Amino acid sequence: MKKFIERRDSLISKMNDNSVCFILCAPELIRNRDVYYPYRQDSYFYYLTGFCEPKSLLVLEKRNNDSLVTLFLQESSPKDEIWTGIRMGVEAAKEK
Repeated sequence: MKKFIERRDSLISKMNDNSVCFILCAPELIRNRDVYYPYRQDSYFYYLTGFCEPKSLLVLEKRNNDSLVTLFLQESSPKDEIWTGIRMGVEAAKEK
């Protein structure tokens, strides 16, 4: 995880003071009807986060030489995971 933190810190250091950067993950692509292509995360999103799940958003904020990093992701849902596969969820993402 250290390399991802260093990469984010490098990007934040290049941002202007009092600015925000939104980085979206790759979209899920439908192959036909209810069948999706295997998911592949965008390289730039993975480069900064190491996170491989869809429907995610990375927010980098720089305020007065202080920074805040926020990762938005899907909650873990056993009911939905029957169809979509296991999701990390918020609590597991905090630990990782």
